[in-house]
Amino acid sequence: MQQVMMDHPRMRLTLCGVATPADGTALGLLPAPATATGTATGTAAPTAPIAPLAPTPEDEAKARPALLDLADQRMRAVQTALIEGGIAPSRLPLCAEPAIAAADSGPPRVEFGF
Repeated sequence: MQQVMMDHPRMRLTLCGVATPADGTALGLLPAPATATGTATGTAAPTAPIAPLAPTPEDEAKARPALLDLADQRMRAVQTALIEGGIAPSRLPLCAEPAIAAADSGPPRVEFGF
C-alpha cells in the first residue's frame, strides 16, 4: 500500500480498525467455538462440527471496550507504519470510530477507504 500511495501523491487513504469474534476469543473475553474430531473408537474421522457457543449479550457488552481499543490500536499501528515509510500523516486519516464485526468470521483487520 505504501508504494501505491507514493506512486499517487494525491491519494488519501482512510484507515479503520476492525475487531472480530476471533479477537474476543484470543483475549479470553468471548467463548471459543467448539469442534468435534475423531470417533468413539479413537480413529480420526471427519465429523460435523459442534455448534459454537454463542456469546451472551453480557459477554459482548463486557468485551466491547477492549475490542474497540484493540481495533483502534490496530489502525494506529498501520498509520504509524505508513508514516514511517514516508507517507504524510494528512493523507492517512483515521475513521471516526473503529468497528466490531460481531457476525464476521473474517480475520481481524484494518480496512482501507479511498
